[in-house]
Amino acid sequence: MKGATALRTYLAADLEDSPFDIIELRRVDDALKTLGWKEDEPVPKDLSLQALAKTLGADALLQATVTDYGRSYAVVESWVKAELQADLIDAQSGAVIWSEKKKNSQTSGLLKGPTGYSSIVTAPIIGLKAGNLERVANNLTHTLAEDLASSPAVKAYVSEKAP
Repeated sequence: MKGATALRTYLAADLEDSPFDIIELRRVDDALKTLGWKEDEPVPKDLSLQALAKTLGADALLQATVTDYGRSYAVVESWVKAELQADLIDAQSGAVIWSEKKKNSQTSGLLKGPTGYSSIVTAPIIGLKAGNLERVANNLTHTLAEDLASSPAVKAYVSEKAP
């Protein structure tokens, strides 16, 4: 899974237990396509969030940008990392209700204190496993979803919008 796709999927799943009514990603994708978005491309900068919200019947939109995602290797050390900038935006006014940048990473290799020569060589390579990146990404979105749902500003916004 590509970084944006993986993080989007994990975040949507993590938000299922939040105070929000989450719209299925397939429905969001369909609405984006009617507004000019092409799958596997970034959302156009000029896409109207108000038009998207109206199409979806949404009061607010969570817009997130992947600022870092992937694996790095430097002979005796490796890193897997994921970073997101997320903004909850009021659909009507365009005002940002909540904003947070969050990152998570895992390091393997020399700085993690290997105990022998073979682990100096193998630890960085083992640290690059796709499963490690998935765990880092999933933990990142879980923490971000918790922060969003527990935010006083978000709680006030949700209670204000409740019927």
